[in-house]
Amino acid sequence: MTESSEIPVVPTDPSVQGGGAEPAAEDAAEELEQPSERLLIPTSGRVKDAEHWFEARPLGIGAWGLAIVVWTVFLVLLLASPHTLADARSWVLDLPVWLQVVVWIVTLPVMIALMAWYTGWVQWLRIAIVVACVLWTLIGFFPRDRPTIR
Repeated sequence: MTESSEIPVVPTDPSVQGGGAEPAAEDAAEELEQPSERLLIPTSGRVKDAEHWFEARPLGIGAWGLAIVVWTVFLVLLLASPHTLADARSWVLDLPVWLQVVVWIVTLPVMIALMAWYTGWVQWLRIAIVVACVLWTLIGFFPRDRPTIR
């Protein structure tokens, strides 16, 4: 049974139907029309089955996983080895300006958190900025359903 947001796809080109250059027989066309044999394409952009959620969004889940790894490393270094983060900050500031711009664009939330942590601001404000950057990244990269196109 097909859901309302899914359309059965049946090839119309004779060379595609039969798998070769010869036109398909009538019984082959009838076999394609059976519900178990049809290919279903969701038209809404949403994935209905939980088991297919990961398969439908590998890039989004990969980006979210990478963000989790980056922030975990940042927080571990912040607690265990703050000198390493200070060295990373110094390294970025020693780069040529055009390369600094590239690094800032690619790693914007991490760079904001890194630069805010090493300012002379009060502790609660620095912690709030780092937490806001972490939440901004993790919420922004969280894979979610695409909006329905009507």
